[in-house]
Amino acid sequence: MKYQTVESVITNVAHVMNFERTELTGPSRYRNRVRIRHVAMWLARKVTYASFPEIGRAFHRDHTSCLVAIRKVDALVKSHDPMTCRCVEVCLERLGAA
Repeated sequence: MKYQTVESVITNVAHVMNFERTELTGPSRYRNRVRIRHVAMWLARKVTYASFPEIGRAFHRDHTSCLVAIRKVDALVKSHDPMTCRCVEVCLERLGAA
């Protein structure tokens, strides 16, 4: 069900993962922040009607960065990576899309 905005996804993921909103949209390259940012981009694609350029602008990234992030999270979910699957599950529950 697609009904959220990209901004609400960012806010909710930041809240669930105990991050500041700016940590998800900022330039940080720390591994844990990057993973959560990628999950947030993946969720934004799943629960909004936003295009890759729109998601990229919300995260202060290029649309190709979003494409790479979404493909990476797709692969991690398909391989049943425990940390990624749990993060996605918790965030989807919070967004009411589970």
